[in-house]
Amino acid sequence: MISPSVVYPPSPTEDRGVLKETSVSFRKEVGKVLTSIILFFIVYVLLICLAVILAILTVYGGVALILAAPKFITLMIGLGLIGLGIMVLFFLIKFIFAVSKFDHSNSIEVKETEQPALFAFIRKLSHETQTSFPKKIYISPEVNACVFYDSSFWSMMLPVKKNLQIGLGVVNVLTVSEFKAVVAHEFGHFSQRSMKLGSFVYNVNKVIYNMLYHNSGYGNTLNVWANIHGLFAVFAALTVRIVRCIQWILQGMYALINKNYMALSREMEFHADAVAASVSGSDSLITALRRLDLADASYNMVLSKYNDLFKEKLVADNMYHDHQTVMHLVAKEHRLEIKDNITIVNEKFLKERVQNRVNYKDQWASHPPVEERTKQLAQLNIAAEQNNESAWTLFTDRDSLQQQLTKKIYAEIPIPEEATIVDAATFQSKYLQEQEAYRLPSIFNGFFDDREISEFDLNKLIKERSKDNSTVLWSGLFGCENLSLPKRIVGLKSDIDILENIETGYFNVKSFDFDGQKYDAKESACIKEKLEVELKAAEQKQSDLDHDMVWYFYDLARQHSTRSAYDCKQQLQLYNELRHETASFLTQVNNTIELIAPFYSDENLTYETVNAIVTELKSVKEPAFKISIRHWLGICDFSDNLVLKEKALNFIEKDYHYFVDNSFMNNELEEYNFLLREMWMVVSFYKFRFFKKLLNDRISLLPDQLVNVKLLQADI
Repeated sequence: MISPSVVYPPSPTEDRGVLKETSVSFRKEVGKVLTSIILFFIVYVLLICLAVILAILTVYGGVALILAAPKFITLMIGLGLIGLGIMVLFFLIKFIFAVSKFDHSNSIEVKETEQPALFAFIRKLSHETQTSFPKKIYISPEVNACVFYDSSFWSMMLPVKKNLQIGLGVVNVLTVSEFKAVVAHEFGHFSQRSMKLGSFVYNVNKVIYNMLYHNSGYGNTLNVWANIHGLFAVFAALTVRIVRCIQWILQGMYALINKNYMALSREMEFHADAVAASVSGSDSLITALRRLDLADASYNMVLSKYNDLFKEKLVADNMYHDHQTVMHLVAKEHRLEIKDNITIVNEKFLKERVQNRVNYKDQWASHPPVEERTKQLAQLNIAAEQNNESAWTLFTDRDSLQQQLTKKIYAEIPIPEEATIVDAATFQSKYLQEQEAYRLPSIFNGFFDDREISEFDLNKLIKERSKDNSTVLWSGLFGCENLSLPKRIVGLKSDIDILENIETGYFNVKSFDFDGQKYDAKESACIKEKLEVELKAAEQKQSDLDHDMVWYFYDLARQHSTRSAYDCKQQLQLYNELRHETASFLTQVNNTIELIAPFYSDENLTYETVNAIVTELKSVKEPAFKISIRHWLGICDFSDNLVLKEKALNFIEKDYHYFVDNSFMNNELEEYNFLLREMWMVVSFYKFRFFKKLLNDRISLLPDQLVNVKLLQADI
């Protein structure tokens, strides 16, 4: 086969080999993990010795009992004793024979004959990062890339070749240089010179996890043994008790290992970033990391829309066109530059997100925050020439590959025979239609996005403001400081939640940062009180602004005409009533979901508990829900959801029992659960549309000059 010309970005010219060596902090974390693993194995060996002694005693005792009194009952007891000792010992050694396989059912393996340019690129990169070429290369649909291998007890001692998995969602949004950086990062985890200890620890961690938590096969064996005879069931129960005690001991040890391993894992990420930067430059990985969060969010938006389209019997044949569509629409909404079909994520966009003032080192996080990683990469400041071509340049027959992987997302869903393909243009049209349905007028600059207007007593408000002859200016309502209030409130609530978790010990940390200053964990309560005061003031200010806006629009309508004032007042009062109705309905839905939740989560429910829940469901919840369904069917628009309307009408007429002859009627419970959630979605959207119409109707009274200026600003 003729070797293809390799599209391969130039590497940094200066020697950065030192970056491929592990840092002092990395080696320190490896030492901690190895120490905890040694401690684990000491405890484990002691447990093995005790299990061997138990097995010897039970086998000897069982055989002696059978020989001393050869009867059926003694035979069963003797075999039960023997089984107990053997099963306890087997639990402790079974992981030696187990193999943990990486689930790549949603991916496809590609060969060099199919993707010669990609293989040539990866071969050159593996040589440059000084790691072996992957055993196999897989392509998956999502926004991800990883190196993995099937692990077992023996993989701790014998070398195991890694596999590379590339998500096409990554390829879809990266340049060739950025793609090189992302794959180099994955190879950096297993580079020959630096990460042998890290990969050994990874294997040990996986093996111990499998031993402790992947026990379905062992449990099935115990059940089969217990079902042979009643006496065996007694010994099986004793075995379970002993095994649980062993698990309790080992799980405590594993928690220690895993906590240390997470710290090591974060160091491994920093090290792998340095390896990537040494072959691709700092900027390649920085821009990739910043874009991948947006790419993943856009990917999930596409999947969410596909769920809606599937209800209309529409399926996609190439999600990567749709992924690009969503990325570009998000870019347009946030005024991001699109260069060579790739969205450029800038600092301004990143700062628009809610920022936490309280930060702490999450001991259980496997990856450092992207902000920390990009900061460290910037400090390395390694320059390299960039290849800004799309990473798709490295792939042969990309359309076919994209279609193959798109089918993977439907792999577990039966496709109706009458289903039709939704093309890129139709997807964009339907996506924009949905976005527009949920978009509030741009003149409000996002002030009401993802929240409701504050509670207000309209008659009281009109009376007070009319008496004071209050005047509200538009510029006073929607200045920059006021527009930032909703995000500030969200950030304060998030910070208070973090501090509460630190205060209660749920987050086991010794210190935290607040506004860039370090504090002891004991000071969390004091800082929380301070933020609660800030939150109360911010929420009060937001409420005052909302009331100012209500008065502003009512006053505007009053100045326009008596009829306009009457219509505005009626609409505001109807909205207030609707809010209370929907809030009451949401409480009803949540209470019912909470009531039946044990049916889905608790396997040890007694007959009395089930009967009590079903009685309340039948006598209280269901009749009230049917009344609510009738009410909302008469108000909401179901023209786009006729299937739900039909199911709701059928539910009203049916007499479900939910639990008959000691068995759950799963189809009835699923129908009820479905209606609870779907009806709330319709009601919630109805309330939103009412609020949107309220705002649009008020805009029609604004001076044309003000509206035109605001619309022009929104389009810049």
